Amino acid sequence: MAFKDYPGGREYEALWAPYALAKDTVERYPEGTQEPGCEVALIRYDEAAGLLEFHLRDLVLPSRCPRFASRACPRMEPMGHEPAQVTCNYWDYPRMQEFAPGIELYPEWQRFDCHKYYALFQAHLVGEELARQLGAESRFICSGPNPGSAKLLAVYAGFSSRPTAFEWRGD
Repeated sequence: MAFKDYPGGREYEALWAPYALAKDTVERYPEGTQEPGCEVALIRYDEAAGLLEFHLRDLVLPSRCPRFASRACPRMEPMGHEPAQVTCNYWDYPRMQEFAPGIELYPEWQRFDCHKYYALFQAHLVGEELARQLGAESRFICSGPNPGSAKLLAVYAGFSSRPTAFEWRGD
């Protein structure tokens, strides 16, 4: 394998151009992003093998969606909340259901998947979009300080269309 390493991060000026394009495709509306976009520690790409790895270090699950936490989630509008945005860029991403068909948001059932797995959900959709643009297969390599995150990663993987694409490597 001949992986090339690219820094992750959020600042568009410093990002690998294909990654920045994938982030734009998934996260930006014409008026800009709603919240800080996905942040990965490292992207590894082996063009010859057609493999793309997204490394998420210090991943802590459960996470928090800022819009949901402030009761500004547009998907909670039917429950009487008044969101600042009318839609959610991640739920509006046209391929979201293809990549994460099991993700749900049902406050009446106390099931808040996109909130609970927010950082991973962001990286997953952007990573899948980048893989699509590159014609590669994506993998998500995660580590973190919370041992319970490994179990939650496995649960999230089960919501995805490719559960084997997720790996926990601990600290």
